[in-house]
Amino acid sequence: MSVNKANSARDIGMRAGAITLAKGAKLEAQRDVTLVTPRLDNAGAITTQRDMRVFANRVDNHGNTARLQAGQDLWIQKNPKGDKSALVSNRSATIKTRPAIW
Repeated sequence: MSVNKANSARDIGMRAGAITLAKGAKLEAQRDVTLVTPRLDNAGAITTQRDMRVFANRVDNHGNTARLQAGQDLWIQKNPKGDKSALVSNRSATIKTRPAIW
């Protein structure tokens, strides 16, 4: 599944054989994002105000504008059981959270 632009005032959930965001593509949620796929190829921006769950065996986050950003917690793992992904690659890109300050 190729994503160019997706916005939600609530949650976003996607399940696909592969999820691809090209440079300039945006996936934004005001609440949570959950992506379930064997492979995530991201050169765009995936952002959420709350939690992000990436359940993928292979995550490739690449390019100077590529971003995986959660407002709270961020999980990158193979599945909900917590098994390790085979590969998480972050080349010239950003993976970050902005946790709440208590």
